[in-house]
Amino acid sequence: MEPYRIRLKGPWNYRWLKTLSSIKESGSAEKTDFLTEGTAQMPMSWQNLFGEKEGIAQFERRFQPPTNLEPNEQIAIVFDGIGGSGTVALNGQSLGKIETSEKIQRFDITNYLQPSNLLLVEITCDCDFSFNAPAGLYETVAIEISKE
Repeated sequence: MEPYRIRLKGPWNYRWLKTLSSIKESGSAEKTDFLTEGTAQMPMSWQNLFGEKEGIAQFERRFQPPTNLEPNEQIAIVFDGIGGSGTVALNGQSLGKIETSEKIQRFDITNYLQPSNLLLVEITCDCDFSFNAPAGLYETVAIEISKE
């Protein structure tokens, strides 16, 4: 049986944290200068949100857990394509790191689900924009339900 997917299209909140040039100058990645923030329907490329600007941004999405789950079902957050590197957390619990990839990246969240959930993705984009390759959360992010 194929896994069942619930796409996390939107709305997602996003926050620009810092440009990479200011990090290189100061030697730290202090998250104090919010240059831009808003809400967007995902997936959307970094370029559509921020232009060809290298930096660090946070993306967050609230969601309710799937209902009518069977005891042998596993729940995962799935990223179909990411441009940049960073971290993924659910409800303050680190799930792991993400890297630029067109391959699916999956994080088991079965034991971390709560009645209301906050998915937080922080991406550092030091991308080479000359190739016109998309960056950021440019492909589907989904909840995937599968049997063990």
